[in-house]
Amino acid sequence: MLVFRIWCGLFVAVYLGMCAFEILVARGSVEPSFGLLEDFASRHDKDLRERLIAEKRAEAPGFAAFVFALALGYGVAAAIPRKPWAWLFGIVVLATTVFPFIITAAGMVPLLIYWGRPEVKRYFGRHA
Repeated sequence: MLVFRIWCGLFVAVYLGMCAFEILVARGSVEPSFGLLEDFASRHDKDLRERLIAEKRAEAPGFAAFVFALALGYGVAAAIPRKPWAWLFGIVVLATTVFPFIITAAGMVPLLIYWGRPEVKRYFGRHA
């Protein structure tokens, strides 16, 4: 369970960092990040680059709220009680950790295997 809590805490930190970055983008303190194609297309076109920056700044508050909600979700997951429903909630949380960064599958797969063990199910009051 400690590894699961640390895993969730890691995602809380990552999402809070993303939230802080988006807030800075919205305030105009930092330039938003561009994808490879956007950067290539706008590198020498000042008008296009300014339009892209304005769009990203307009979208930043919504994205900041979204990643903050995700951070809250992982924070709740780190503190789940020993209840039968919490085991299923843990599976869902572990499965969703692969979406933002595919590299996290390397840590998610062993945790999912561990989560399916009979002793973990018993810990949560589920029948193995």
